[in-house]
Amino acid sequence: MSSRSVLPKSTQDAMLEKFAPVVYLNSAETSLPSSAEWYLQRTKLVDASGNVISNPASANISALGLAQSDYRLEMIDQTSRSGQGVDAPVYGFVRSLGDPVTAIDLTYWFFYPFKRECVR
Repeated sequence: MSSRSVLPKSTQDAMLEKFAPVVYLNSAETSLPSSAEWYLQRTKLVDASGNVISNPASANISALGLAQSDYRLEMIDQTSRSGQGVDAPVYGFVRSLGDPVTAIDLTYWFFYPFKRECVR
């Protein structure tokens, strides 16, 4: 959970919990959510020539000073493409407007490592 809010963290966490979405995944779904950490543990950072630069889960990538367009993440094991599943977190963000607070935005998002190919 993250915030840009003047509200105390305990209040933010309580609001995020209270209004969190209820999610039902179809039993036939093959693209499941995961945590960003789960995904990074199963990837490698590769340059444009195919050379492995680092394990992104254990490296401080920003300290490497790499140009973003020259690199990509690749799965180490393709069997992990389906995602983490029902244990994946829901990420939440609180933004309050005004002081005193006159409005509050709660934003929730899910991380999906892959999506199916679009069928036309």
